[in-house]
Amino acid sequence: VPGLFLKPGVFTQRPTALTASSAILKATANPGFTNTFGWFEWGPTTSYGNVTPALPLGGGGENTNFTQTITGLTENATYHYRAVASSGLGASFGLDSGFVAAISRLILSMRSCPLGWLARNGMSGPFATASSFSCRSIALCGS
Repeated sequence: VPGLFLKPGVFTQRPTALTASSAILKATANPGFTNTFGWFEWGPTTSYGNVTPALPLGGGGENTNFTQTITGLTENATYHYRAVASSGLGASFGLDSGFVAAISRLILSMRSCPLGWLARNGMSGPFATASSFSCRSIALCGS
């Protein structure tokens, strides 16, 4: 409909690059033909308590991806987050999502990650005893 302006839409995505102290939060927003800004609310509960800086997302009608890196996380702590998109027509909130700040090193045994998975993901070597892998490798195990 010509002249129709919509409140922005927003979708919270899975975080990437999880470490013991940081994560990259990701989202997609559609500005709905009105100048829109996007950011994330995050924290240890669904009350969040932290916000990232607002990013300009433009005023078009196409989906726009945005990301923010959060730091200062506590190892093994659970965090909640959601994306927010706001324009002069109002704010939209993505669904709450969560993650655990990954441990920096993890001892992995055959029982916790099958040998077939390791081989399929380019890892080789003697796995009869425990071996160390980065948390990036662990995060993929079983997915």
